[in-house]
Order: sequence, then C-alpha cells, then structure tokens
Amino acid sequence: MVLRALAFPLALGLAPLLSAAPACAAPVELQPYEGPALPTLSLPLLTLSGPAGAHMRPVPDPAAQVLIVHFFGTWCEPCRAELPALARLASRRPDVRVVLIDVAEPEARVRRFFAELAPPGPILMDQDRAASRAFGVEVLPSTLVFAAGAPRLAARGEVAWDDPKVEAQLSALVPGDAGKKAS
Repeated sequence: MVLRALAFPLALGLAPLLSAAPACAAPVELQPYEGPALPTLSLPLLTLSGPAGAHMRPVPDPAAQVLIVHFFGTWCEPCRAELPALARLASRRPDVRVVLIDVAEPEARVRRFFAELAPPGPILMDQDRAASRAFGVEVLPSTLVFAAGAPRLAARGEVAWDDPKVEAQLSALVPGDAGKKAS
C-alpha cells in the first residue's frame, strides 16, 4: 500500500515534494514571509464539471484584500487532513479568500477527489510545476498568505486553520479588522 501511494507522485516527478510532513505531525505556524518578491502568474481554473484552461486566474489575485494561496496534492496525506479546516476557515471568514493550487496531477484525479469534498475556493492547476518553482514551493502542503498583493505569511506543512492564533494573524491583515478579536 505504501509503495502504491508513493508510485503516483514519483511517476509525476514529484520526488522533491515527498518531503511533506506526516499527517500525524504537529501543525506548523504561519510565519512572516521573508522570501524574494513573487511574480504574478496566470493559472488555469479547474471547473469540477468541465475542462481546465477555459479560464485563467491571476495568482496573487489583485482584487483580493487577503488571499490564502494553498499548494496541495490529492495524494498528500497532510494536504488531505488540512483541507476540511481550511474549508471551515473560508466559510467563517468571507473577508479572506482561499485559492487552491494542485501540483502536477491529472484533472480527472482532482475532480474525483473534490466530488466528495467541497473545495474552500477555486482550484487552479499547476500541471508543469512552474508556479510551484516560481513561488519556492518544495513541500506539500505549502501556503502563502497575501495582503494587498504582497506575501505576508508563509507555512511549509499543515496549518491549524481553526487555531485562534491563526485567526488573529489573518485579522491583522484585513483592512479595518486590526485590533478586533478573532471570532
């Protein structure tokens, strides 16, 4: 079973991304982003009922005040464990937008995965890993949080999106929300 779970990512050349933390590891904290300036990219939007690529979406989205960009793979156990908490965050924080970026998987596989789980935001496809490389993603899951188009927070690993500390970090980035107590 373990060999089968590893065969798919290895076949796609995702060996560098296999360093994801085990699903039972303690969640990581969002840290201040200290990397280089990041480009704005356009990625194909996956619709759950049609082909990807018909619509392209910018990342980061200049229209979003606060945007969580979450890199994941359906084969990644920590990613699978984290998505329900990210969905809860998206439902209770309409002021924070979430975008998922699937790394190098076939569209059909991603559609099947989300047939049983509602995604917390649009799903963009990084089939050639160009976006992952451009954003310095080496581990799945990885998350970047943008405010006013600039990267402000980052995490390599599973984040506890229900944690009040995470809520406070996000509230501090929302215009007019600084100083309010996270709900």
